[in-house]
Amino acid sequence: MIFPNGFKPKKSLGQSFLISDKIADRLVNALEIQSADNVLEIGAGLGILTTRLCRRARNVYAIEIDKRLVPILQDKTKDFRNIEIINEDILKLDWQKFGKLKIIGNIPYNLSTEILLKLLECINVWDIAVLTAQRELTYKLLALPGKSGYCATTVLFDFYTERKRLWPIPASSFRPSPNITSISVQIKKRPSPLFTDIGFDIFSEVVRASFKQPRKTIANNLSLFLNIEKTRILQLTKLDLNRRAETFSTIEFCQLTKDFMKIIQIFDETYKI
Repeated sequence: MIFPNGFKPKKSLGQSFLISDKIADRLVNALEIQSADNVLEIGAGLGILTTRLCRRARNVYAIEIDKRLVPILQDKTKDFRNIEIINEDILKLDWQKFGKLKIIGNIPYNLSTEILLKLLECINVWDIAVLTAQRELTYKLLALPGKSGYCATTVLFDFYTERKRLWPIPASSFRPSPNITSISVQIKKRPSPLFTDIGFDIFSEVVRASFKQPRKTIANNLSLFLNIEKTRILQLTKLDLNRRAETFSTIEFCQLTKDFMKIIQIFDETYKI
């Protein structure tokens, strides 16, 4: 593939551009766009998704950090009036200003965790996302307890969303071809949180603390986090906290959060959530 105007991808930005029209159609279809929808595209690149989004959505906000790509995107979308090309860092951008969104993007591996955290931070502004990334991201989103990739991110996404693996995308569908396996994932926000009797903030604190040092047991991690003796923590829950966090289900983390609140109350810790 010859890039326009002698453009050369930057490795520092993890640039690898989708060139398959068939895959582009499938990804856009998976976003379930209606004519009244607003779409945020993370990393518009050369615009293969952007033009398809413009044909279906009410408004498209194409975010692209590389200013060299802006004139290319402008040329590709010159026939559309529902597109705003924004040359900014997706992690620094205020998503709230766009209103309700659907989100799509090919996510560089070096930014995958940060973008997932941004999705959680802005959970109130979107209802569905279709992401393509290195397969490790898929593991984080879809893994079951005790399986590869299961981590705090998995549990936190359970609180608000349901996820579905879509399909692998061969390296030949990108230029330059990456030395990784890419997989697309659909993320849908639940109609209501998985748990309604605990707040996400405290749930998040408990989950993150439990995974703080993955090789340690939950009891050891919470002991360090709360500065309370491990034996006293074990007395205040029926859960087996001598297990590692990677073996705990989301339901168990819900119960642990409730017990955590009791621990805080009983010991009157100065730590504030």
